[in-house]
Amino acid sequence: MKKFLFLILMFSLMINVQYLFSKGIIINHNHTDITTITQEQVNKVLKNIRVGYQHTSHGSQLTSGMLALAEYNKMFSVPYSTNGFVYDVFFNDYAMPETPDLGTKGNIAFANTTIKEMGNKSNNRNVIMWSWCGGVSTNDLVGINKYLEAMSDLEQKFPNVYFVYMTGHLDGTGKDGNLNKMNDIIRQYCIDNDKILFDFADIESYAPGIDKNLMELNANDNCDFDANGDNTLESNWAKLWLIANPNNELTKIANSCKTCAHSQLLNCALKGIATWNLFIQISDKIETNSSIEESNSAESDDIKIYPNPSNSIFNLSINANIGASITVDLFDARGNLVKQLIPNSVQKHNNASYSFDISNLPVGTYELRAVINGKHLVESFIKN
Repeated sequence: MKKFLFLILMFSLMINVQYLFSKGIIINHNHTDITTITQEQVNKVLKNIRVGYQHTSHGSQLTSGMLALAEYNKMFSVPYSTNGFVYDVFFNDYAMPETPDLGTKGNIAFANTTIKEMGNKSNNRNVIMWSWCGGVSTNDLVGINKYLEAMSDLEQKFPNVYFVYMTGHLDGTGKDGNLNKMNDIIRQYCIDNDKILFDFADIESYAPGIDKNLMELNANDNCDFDANGDNTLESNWAKLWLIANPNNELTKIANSCKTCAHSQLLNCALKGIATWNLFIQISDKIETNSSIEESNSAESDDIKIYPNPSNSIFNLSINANIGASITVDLFDARGNLVKQLIPNSVQKHNNASYSFDISNLPVGTYELRAVINGKHLVESFIKN
C-alpha cells in the first residue's frame, strides 16, 4: 500500500514538474488571480498582439468573462469586434464564422477555414484561438490526434502566429470518463511539445482557493458536482462559493457578468481572468522571442522608406540576405489592400532598392507590409 501511494505521489510530482518547466504556456486554474494583472501588462498586450477567436456557446464563456472584467474595471475595456476579422481591433470575437468550432471525430474544417482567412491580406491576427463545444466528450484517439496534427500544421504554415490549443468542457463523467482521457492527451501533447494550452476543463474543475479537483467528483460544465459520493449532482461549487464570499473581488466580477452560457457567472469570471493571463504570457513570449532574434542576428532584416512624407515617388530599401523570399504590399489607413508592390520576389542583393510612383494615390497615411522569409515587417508613410 505504501509503495502504491508513493508511486501515485511521484506521478503527480512528475506532471507538476512538467508543467513548471515546459517552454510552452499552460493556462489553468492557477491563473485566475486578477490581482497579479497590472496596467503595464495590459498595455503591452494591446501593443503586441491581435487576437482572432472562433467558438460556439461554450467558448463564449471566455468572452463573457472578459466583458465582465471590462464592466468591473475599465482597465480591461479594450477594442473588440464580433463578426469576422476587423483590421487592427485587438480582439476579434467570432473571427471565422464560416466554421462554428473545433467539431468532433477528426473534423478539421477549422484548419481549412484558418488557412483561408489567414490568407486575407487585410488580416493582421497573430494569435488564433478555437474552442470546442461538446466535441471532446464524443471524440476518440484518432480524432484528437487529427486535431493535434492540424494545429501543428497551422503552426508550420504560419510561424509568426501563436495558436492556442484547448481542452473540452466538463461533462460530469469524472476521472475515468472519455472526456478526461481525451483532455489528458491534449494536455500531454502540449507539455511535451511546448505548445500554448488554455485548459478549459481544468479551470472549471476548481473552486477559487480550494485545492480539490472537482472533476473527479463528476463535476459538469454547470459547476454541479457529487459532494456526497452517491452519484447525484446535488451541489454547485460556484453558487456555494459566491454565497460564502459575498465581498470578494471575484464575486463582484461575477456579478458584473451579464451571461454565462451553460454555466455559472463565477466560472465565466474565472475564465475571463485566465484569458487575460494567457494574453499576458503570449505578449511576454513575443517580446522575449523578439529580443532573442535581434541578439542572434548580426544583420537583421529591415525595410526603410524615403523620402517620408512624399507626394510623387517613394523609395524602398530592403536589407535581407541574398536569396530571401520577399513580398511587399501597400495598404491604406483602413487596412484595404491598395497594390501589391513586390509579388513573390527573390532578394538579389543584401541591400536592394526600389522606387514607386505614388502620384496618383489620395493624400493620407499608408502602411507598407513586407514578408521576408516568413518574417512580417511593417512601415508607415505619408502621401502629401
